[in-house]
Amino acid sequence: MRFFKLEMGFNSKLTLRHEHLTMPQATGEPLKILYLSDLHYWGPVGPIAAKNTMIACMDERPDLVLLGGDLVDGTQGLRDLSGLVKGLSCLAPVWAVGGNHDFHFGLRQVKEAVTRGGGNWLGSRSVALQLRGNHLRLDGRRRADPLDGSYRIYCTHEPESFPAAAAQNYDLMLAGHLHGCQFVFWQKNSELFPGRWFFKWNGLRYRKGRTRMLVSRGAGDLIPLRWNCPREAICVNLSPTALEN
Repeated sequence: MRFFKLEMGFNSKLTLRHEHLTMPQATGEPLKILYLSDLHYWGPVGPIAAKNTMIACMDERPDLVLLGGDLVDGTQGLRDLSGLVKGLSCLAPVWAVGGNHDFHFGLRQVKEAVTRGGGNWLGSRSVALQLRGNHLRLDGRRRADPLDGSYRIYCTHEPESFPAAAAQNYDLMLAGHLHGCQFVFWQKNSELFPGRWFFKWNGLRYRKGRTRMLVSRGAGDLIPLRWNCPREAICVNLSPTALEN
């Protein structure tokens, strides 16, 4: 018999969700990408949440860390975000995009907090990365396929642009924003209910053509109340021979 847990407060353990995907374009070794979204650092929340995040992630040894927006909701959260990025940068290069909360709080300040911690601001840029012998194209805004044979990753905050990303032949799209709606009463395939009734992409993973989208349930909340919906980071394992979810 399964028991569901009601989580209240911010001092809860961060879950690592492992996803295994194939990367046919691989010319080098397998890769591990860590995606964190929806930190929502503010006031006394940040230090506790940042500590829990580092504890959960430090043993994963990722090759790349991506921050998917909604990072800060208060001035004190800027300091905690910088501290987290500093710690994560010791593990791997960190790239970040903003979310709707960051725009409302002040995107310039959030960007400065990321770069002050040693991270990189992706924003709407497109960057070519060489990781463990593999050629990746990382986009913060959708772009046409460069046809250079790279493994294309679209790092964003909101999942609504998934059909457009699939039409542009991305291999992987990473998004957050919805938090799984924080209350999950049942799951059908990879979709989370009842939130799926209100938000089309309230789920864990989707596929359209060659494009895979993974949606994070978020590492934090502005309102700290969840039911059967753990706070999480996504650990994406990419390999030419990996078993897909």
